[in-house]
This record gives sequence, structure tokens and C-alpha cells, in this order.
Amino acid sequence: MTNPADADRNPHRNVVLAVPHPAPLNPRGITITCAMCNAARDWLLIHVQPDMVFVR
Repeated sequence: MTNPADADRNPHRNVVLAVPHPAPLNPRGITITCAMCNAARDWLLIHVQPDMVFVR
């Protein structure tokens, strides 16, 4: 059995960073738009892992 207090000492914890992004997103020169409403701004970027970023 593990001690729950050890979770605070784990250097490999998952950390989620959410950042609002009011301007349009243009990775590689292509503007990202919402598939539902065609909005092109006011995104929320959710950084889950070093190589995983979700756009909402």
C-alpha cells in the first residue's frame, strides 16, 4: 500500500495548465476555426503533457 503523502513528493505528477487565448490561432499559417460555429478567436489552450495541447 502507498502513502498518499508520497504523491506530493512525486516529481512526475501530471500538471495541467489552461491558458485563455483571445486572438486567432494560426499554426503553420492556417487559422483554426470552430467546426460548430466558425469562431476563430477566444480559445482555451489546455496543456496536459509536454507534447499534448488541447484547443477548446
